[in-house]
Amino acid sequence: MLALLGAVSLRGSRGSRGAIRSGRSAPPRREDPRLDRVVAGYIEAALWSSHDDEDNALDAVDAELSEAAKAELRQDCADFLDSCDDADLDLSPIGSGQIGHDFWLTRNHHGAGFWDRGLGELGDRLTTLAHAAGGRDLYVSDAGAIEVR
Repeated sequence: MLALLGAVSLRGSRGSRGAIRSGRSAPPRREDPRLDRVVAGYIEAALWSSHDDEDNALDAVDAELSEAAKAELRQDCADFLDSCDDADLDLSPIGSGQIGHDFWLTRNHHGAGFWDRGLGELGDRLTTLAHAAGGRDLYVSDAGAIEVR
């Protein structure tokens, strides 16, 4: 899964009110050592939970994530980790890949995610941050690449 990430290296930031700003250029914050594994879990969940027009899961279709999609998804995760750091959340009880997985599921209001992991207040706060990020969708473009909207 880490091979899907390629050499894209982005780090997110937020405006003065702490709202997540995805896909925008901004001064980089420190590189988070968890980021690659968070992104891998995020992409894995995104691909198996997203479907093409024929209802095939995107992890089973003959299409790859575009470089732009990889960059956007990585930025989503970087921004989320920044938000967690700003909220002073201790993420140590959760594996990095699970953070990415649950971030995708929770932000898109799937039937599982941070809120059902038995994390108590931490799960509730992570759910609030994930919902604040808004939903994302993957789709196969006319060019045959998997893109983000």
